[in-house]
Amino acid sequence: YSEPLMSLTINSQIFTNVRKITLPINQFPNPNATLKGIAILYFDQNKGVIGFDDIQNNEWRLQN
Repeated sequence: YSEPLMSLTINSQIFTNVRKITLPINQFPNPNATLKGIAILYFDQNKGVIGFDDIQNNEWRLQN
């Protein structure tokens, strides 16, 4: 991945090796799906996926 590493704080926990990955929009989304699509994925090098933003600008984050 070419995305630079960044820090992200979720519920007072700091993740320091995070890549913010912008995903292409699905041109043919499932109209029955609760989650319409993911726009941005937050991936921590040590923990894996820690959050994402959907295409409706909702923020989904890891819960402790």
